[in-house]
Amino acid sequence: ISNNGKTKCVENIIKNLEGATIDILNSMDNDFKECSNKINGDDNIIDYLYYLSHGEEIYSKPHYVIIDEYNVLSHLKDFDNIITDLLRQARHRNIFIILIAQQLQLEYCSFRDLFNCRLCFKQLNKQAIYSFLGQSVENTELKQREFILLHQFLEYGKSYKINQ
Repeated sequence: ISNNGKTKCVENIIKNLEGATIDILNSMDNDFKECSNKINGDDNIIDYLYYLSHGEEIYSKPHYVIIDEYNVLSHLKDFDNIITDLLRQARHRNIFIILIAQQLQLEYCSFRDLFNCRLCFKQLNKQAIYSFLGQSVENTELKQREFILLHQFLEYGKSYKINQ
């Protein structure tokens, strides 16, 4: 749900990605201020993702594609198909996709299971957490900025907004 730290968490993650290239798609002006390569506008985003998913380049350094507000873009024609194609080949081409959304249960995101890592913040109900993570979780009572990380096993954490 809104204002629980999703974007700030990803901002903190990318501050530690030395040597990687980062493309930010669909970001608000006041988010990801430290990243210069932002792609906005539905047509521009679709064109970029199509180019990336149909390309053959294998990146020598990690290439991160951060898609903010997925639920706003999910209505675009072929958007989910392009993301699915890209996810299937991304690891082999040194591309990493970070998708930020308020709703990523299977009924909202058909390709959700292609992600090898999931980070779940506070949800409206515990069923949404189960649905997103794809497994049961003992503690679903998350406070603002707290999250559950599922990779090889479950971890709990908290994101922070650091003012400098």
